Amino acid sequence: MRYGRIEDMDSTVTVPFTVTHEESLLPSVSMKGLVSKPKVRLEHVWKVTSTDDKPFQIQGDSGSALLDAHGQLLGLMSTGGMGKSAYAIPIGRILMRLGFKFPDTKSGIA
Repeated sequence: MRYGRIEDMDSTVTVPFTVTHEESLLPSVSMKGLVSKPKVRLEHVWKVTSTDDKPFQIQGDSGSALLDAHGQLLGLMSTGGMGKSAYAIPIGRILMRLGFKFPDTKSGIA
C-alpha cells in the first residue's frame, strides 16, 4: 500500500504509449513489428503525489483503486511512473461515463 495526497483535482496530462503491431488490418500491408507511439490526453484527472520519496504508482498499477483513509473508493489509477506523482480518474466521472445511476435512497430502496 502506498500513501499520497491529491495535489490537483483538475489536471490535464498527455500520456505517450508504445504499441507494437502484431498483425495488419489490410492483408496486403505487413505491419508486424511496427511500433507506434500514440499520445492520449487525459483531462479533469486528479494529480496524486506520494507522501514519501517513493513513486505513488509503479508499472502495472493502472486500474487500481484509489481509496481514502476509510477505505472508500475515490477513483481509479490511470498513469504514473513520473517521479512521485501519478494521475487518477475520479470514480464519479467513470460511473457517469458508464451510465450508472444511483438508486433512489430517499425511498429507502438501495
